Amino acid sequence: MIDLFTGNPGGGKTLLAVSELAALFKQWEKDGTTARAVYVWGIKGLTLPHNVIDAWPLTGKKGDEIPVDSRGLPTCALAMDFGEIPDGSLVIIDEAQYLFPMRGPSVGQPVHSKFLNTHRHAGLDIWLITQHPKNLDNGVRRLVNKHRHIRRVFGWNRAVIYEWAHCEDGLQGLKHAVMVNWTYPKKTFALYKSAEIHTKQAFKKPWWMWLPVLMIPVAVWAVPRVWDTVVGVKSGNGIVPSKKPAEPPPRPAQAQPLVTPSATPAAPAPVAPASSAPAPAKFAGCVSMRGACKCIDTAGEPVDKEPSMCLDIVGANRPEKLAEIPASLKEHHPPPPPKGWVGWAPDTAPRRTGSTVADVVAAFR
Repeated sequence: MIDLFTGNPGGGKTLLAVSELAALFKQWEKDGTTARAVYVWGIKGLTLPHNVIDAWPLTGKKGDEIPVDSRGLPTCALAMDFGEIPDGSLVIIDEAQYLFPMRGPSVGQPVHSKFLNTHRHAGLDIWLITQHPKNLDNGVRRLVNKHRHIRRVFGWNRAVIYEWAHCEDGLQGLKHAVMVNWTYPKKTFALYKSAEIHTKQAFKKPWWMWLPVLMIPVAVWAVPRVWDTVVGVKSGNGIVPSKKPAEPPPRPAQAQPLVTPSATPAAPAPVAPASSAPAPAKFAGCVSMRGACKCIDTAGEPVDKEPSMCLDIVGANRPEKLAEIPASLKEHHPPPPPKGWVGWAPDTAPRRTGSTVADVVAAFR
């Protein structure tokens, strides 16, 4: 099984590998089982039990000295012999790009690189550590069973681990990875000579990190006011919801006749109040009956008139007699009766409601 650890320099990739190796030793000790043989290349000052892998320049032979730069890093590709490693061992190679470098299509694959195709036959587990997957041979990347990429967070002692069940060559599938937050185990730094101990990276803190600090004065201002409001409501002194009953829903509007200014009726003219005093009775006429002649008013009461005048009124059909009627009676003088009628004197004046023939007859008694 091949595990790949990648990450930027100082990100914690070697720290993670050493931390897992220390956990394995603790587990073997706890289980009482024999620890596996561990072969390591590239991890300086490792204090855990291990064997150092013998390597030499790829173009040289076993035992040749490896040329290095001022930092002690190899300046050429290296080779190793997996045949010298016992079956069932755990192999850890830091800076694996020196042993399994990228190569062109015309360059043949080294023997130790070809061995990885059948490493499971020997029961080997191999951990490869490098900065980026593309630093390694294409043939090696295709054999990776687990790939973990470590990304440090703002220079803090913590990182985010992205894990895939294959080698994610371009590191573009971060959203499809299993993500784990990881805090650096400080005790592990003492197990090897870590470059992370001597490197302190400075990072600018993101703006959102200041939000909790800014929220403190806001909370100091808001909490007492919210508390006073809540306590006030419970005691009846705070803001109490209105107890006004809910208004019924509006009734649907009924059809109303369309009224326009031109259709509005004019106000009726004022009517004078009717007088409570009865209207005075007026002269109604005269009646000649049984040799007697009587005159009455509209109330049916007898009117004191001279008999001769009464007869003249009854015989008013004679035009020559009209001149003899007193002026006071001309206003109420009735028109002449129809020809052939005798003793008829019609009355056009309004009569009092309730007058009867009995009233007229009573006037002659």
